[in-house]
Amino acid sequence: MTTLPPGRSGIACPVRGWAGCPLPSPAATGAPATEGRFIASPRRPVKEKCGPLQEVDQKVDPDALIDRPTAPYNHILIYISGLPTRPLTPPSKGPDAMDLSTARQNMITHQVNANRVTDPLILTALADIPRERFLPRSLWGVAYADEDLPVAPGRALMEPRVFARLLQAAEVEADEAALVVGCATGYAAAVLARLASAVVALEVDPALAAKATEALTDLGVLNATVVTGPLAEGYPDQAPYDVIFVDGMVPKVPTALLDQLADGGRLVAVEGTAPIGRGVIYTHEGQGVGRFAAFDAVVGRLPGFDPQPRFRF
Repeated sequence: MTTLPPGRSGIACPVRGWAGCPLPSPAATGAPATEGRFIASPRRPVKEKCGPLQEVDQKVDPDALIDRPTAPYNHILIYISGLPTRPLTPPSKGPDAMDLSTARQNMITHQVNANRVTDPLILTALADIPRERFLPRSLWGVAYADEDLPVAPGRALMEPRVFARLLQAAEVEADEAALVVGCATGYAAAVLARLASAVVALEVDPALAAKATEALTDLGVLNATVVTGPLAEGYPDQAPYDVIFVDGMVPKVPTALLDQLADGGRLVAVEGTAPIGRGVIYTHEGQGVGRFAAFDAVVGRLPGFDPQPRFRF
């Protein structure tokens, strides 16, 4: 199992071997250490980029546990030792659960689909992930409002319309690895995990990273990893990435992030300074990187991207 460098923390991703798993151990669940199960997650056809099943950390015979799926779909199979069975996305509980479900569908219809986001996989992912679970309970009633919602001083969940348009611009494929820069409480990572093979969610605030880890674990998101570190530096340890999603506004995307794109990789972000910003797509092709400004947008800014002051005589 790969170990994280000092100062980093995260949950395990058996697909690529990221370490630091906070999920329940066999001892915590009362299950024998030899027990385990595979969870099959249907995707679009994938290329098995992460290697054969035998490379999963736990030494088990996959054929003894589950039959390998056949065409037309491949699956991502993840072995978790001693975990109790639970649904991938538990519904929100309480008397307002039905209202929140209706609000989620209204968000998709009137904010997302109405603003030219038509990718059915994105619409399905937004419908499946309860946005309220990544917010303080006091904000659940406005979880699907068309605005940024605060999760910590100076930090917010990106408004749904802009978030969905950036996702669509990224053109995420099922066999790709993605990096979320500034994941906050983990909502973007949870949605991306429904679209990509594996997701690294980078957060600078340890308290927010802990909340993201908890939320992703509670929702059974098994192919996303939360790590901590400076946002502007990205996470080169697992680079290159096919997709980099910058979860907030920055004055300009730094070269350090662009250098972590794979050939053919895309980075999406909102660049600018309020009240002016643009949703942009960077594409790495060969030896160069192209930039395209796609739409106007202003969202909450990410910390740590302020330009360095220039020395003057």
